[in-house]
Amino acid sequence: MRGDRRPPYGPGYRDEDRDNERSWWDRTKDEVKSWGGDDDARRRREMDEIENNRGRGPRGYTRSDERIREDVSDRLSDDWRVDASDIEVSVTGGEVTLGGTVRSRDDKRRAEDLADDCSGVKHVQNNLRINDSRTPGATSAMAAPETVRDVTDGR
Repeated sequence: MRGDRRPPYGPGYRDEDRDNERSWWDRTKDEVKSWGGDDDARRRREMDEIENNRGRGPRGYTRSDERIREDVSDRLSDDWRVDASDIEVSVTGGEVTLGGTVRSRDDKRRAEDLADDCSGVKHVQNNLRINDSRTPGATSAMAAPETVRDVTDGR
């Protein structure tokens, strides 16, 4: 980085802000402040413009399905909120399919979000099932046949 292009640390820009897009109001305030000569505001505006180029790769480049599968699997493995031991990941043409079981709806949604955030993913098909703790081995979407019969027959 050149000497005059310092990272925009300081008022209005924290390290975690790099991951979260700044609001339009913050960007507008910095635009006006930069007109008045505020160097910190000018640097923050420049960083906003640089951040807009993220994700724009070379023409014709597509990430391989195997790299996407590894990336999704790594993110699922590294996330402390999701137990991914029963999740299967497959990728075809940039479309990720999640299969298997998880413990809760939150885990199901979190797994889908983690997969969707990976570079090169075009679509996520979430076929995850939620474990039904009331019936061993069954999932909430597919109850054991005996349970269904008991309810419908009135037994």
